[in-house]
Amino acid sequence: MKNMLVQDPYLIDQLRFMQDQESTHYKVDDDYFPSWATASPEARKTMASWSYVIADACQVERETACIATSYFDRFMSTSSHRARGALVSRREFQLVYIVCLVIALKCRAGMQVEPDFVADVICQKVYDQEELNKMEEHILEALQWRLNGPSPHDFIDGFIQLLPSHASSNLKMVSHLTDTAKIKAEAAVLDYSMALQPPSSIAYAAIFTSMRSIDSGEFNTPDKVAWMQNIAGVTGIRTAETDLTSHVICEEDEMERQGPLSPNSFSGIIDLAAPSARSSYMEQEHNNYCSASSTTSSMETFSMASMGSTDFDEASLLDSSIRSQPGCDMENNDTSWTCIADMP
Repeated sequence: MKNMLVQDPYLIDQLRFMQDQESTHYKVDDDYFPSWATASPEARKTMASWSYVIADACQVERETACIATSYFDRFMSTSSHRARGALVSRREFQLVYIVCLVIALKCRAGMQVEPDFVADVICQKVYDQEELNKMEEHILEALQWRLNGPSPHDFIDGFIQLLPSHASSNLKMVSHLTDTAKIKAEAAVLDYSMALQPPSSIAYAAIFTSMRSIDSGEFNTPDKVAWMQNIAGVTGIRTAETDLTSHVICEEDEMERQGPLSPNSFSGIIDLAAPSARSSYMEQEHNNYCSASSTTSSMETFSMASMGSTDFDEASLLDSSIRSQPGCDMENNDTSWTCIADMP
């Protein structure tokens, strides 16, 4: 190892154990959007984006939302009849994702989330408590109660500890590198193609693309090379093996430069976002996929549908979001998902 300063004596074992987890019980085996599905990767992206808004409103790290998406991906790739049904039902598709997010908030963020609050406030009674509880039981059984798999954030934190000692002494640079890599990982999780990639590959690509943006005066080339060698020595991951993931993350960077999403992008799913606890730099980086139309610190002020709506029915909660997309001509009584596939 190249002058590595590892504070955690168990770090190498932890990283290798996490790699074993991601390649076995926590692996998403197959593409779960078959040709006959009416759901699409765009619908997944809409829900995953919404989960970041919920994470901000709950004042928890967006890692929790990434974990919820991993639960969702793993569940949808199982042989569960509820997972198959979600591929042809907007209502079931949303229910599955909402429950995965609730499980993540409970298990990984340590929040106490009451079923009546989820049903009455977040879901505006589109789903009742019994539906939520039954789906939670079904998802937990399908996942075999395996809820503690590694996230890209876990790997990023581990890889940062493999920095050469000279580079790791620059705390400002390390903090910037860590935060930027996590932002890129969170953006990459929105892309369905990343669902089939192990978290370690997403993390590696995120730190690799983040590292390239740091001036050589702060992080010189020999230290960058040494860091990549340290990571390869511990995990076996090398740059060539993550080309696809790096390409997707670079595409996300290009999307950031093109500007933020429309303020109405999530209007049918959530009516506001709480202020993020991150710095102004982090908020700016996230602006491309998180709409902040108003601010609040109370969890009880957000909901899946507009709190003032009186004509909200059991049609898909995604419909309103879908209708807000440019070029969508879906009529109010249309139950198809035709325009989801046409979303830009």
